[in-house]
Amino acid sequence: MLEIDGSFGESGGQVVRPGTPVRCTRIRAGCSAGSGTPVFDPGAIRRTAIVLEIGTAGSVPLVLQAWLPVALACGGSITVTGGTGVEKGPTIDYCTRVFVPLFRAHGAGCAVEVQGRSHYPAGGGAVHAAAEPSAIARIDPARVPADPGIVSCTQNLPDHMAERQAAAASAVLPGYPVALDRRTGWSAGAKGSSALGRPGLPAERVGRAAAEGLRAALSAPGLSSHALTVCRLLSLFDHEIAVSGRSPAVFSA
Repeated sequence: MLEIDGSFGESGGQVVRPGTPVRCTRIRAGCSAGSGTPVFDPGAIRRTAIVLEIGTAGSVPLVLQAWLPVALACGGSITVTGGTGVEKGPTIDYCTRVFVPLFRAHGAGCAVEVQGRSHYPAGGGAVHAAAEPSAIARIDPARVPADPGIVSCTQNLPDHMAERQAAAASAVLPGYPVALDRRTGWSAGAKGSSALGRPGLPAERVGRAAAEGLRAALSAPGLSSHALTVCRLLSLFDHEIAVSGRSPAVFSA
């Protein structure tokens, strides 16, 4: 069994998403007693239908990011309940407007349906995803169909809150189409960014934060600490990945 020191890189969840028997130590450098040493021993990949209840507002999109690449080998489906919009993680709108279109543009037969939304701390949102056996082409971000826009939502709040969020985002990103369909405030195209509200935070600040996040992402090199962590992780599984440049970054095996 391969042993991995989970404290390397950004010491985050990327380390616990491999697909061969592993024992991971010091995940997140052991942030609480008993949390730092998971053991993962997967069986053979097979087509299956999974129903998974996270039980908290834990991130549904992160579950889908781990499930989808494996599901594309044999096909299958998953229904996950948990958080669809969580701080410091991708929202479900990032998943449906950026992540899934990227995979589909490169040959993936997959679809994601949002059945219900939720935020921290309650959880309870539901998402269904399905996949068919697919061969994925070499990833080329230029192949992603551009779908720029702003999606603004509220949950159990007056509609004018979503309208104010969208107006503030539009002021930062003039010309982007706006959808007011009660979904997580979001700006997306080939890249995405989001901002989540909280009690006492004006709607205008939420909208501006999402738009400014996208503007920053569009000017960034696109090579994150998560990507570098995964490259190092892959080398432990005998898949050496060389990285050159930052804007754009070029990966080669």
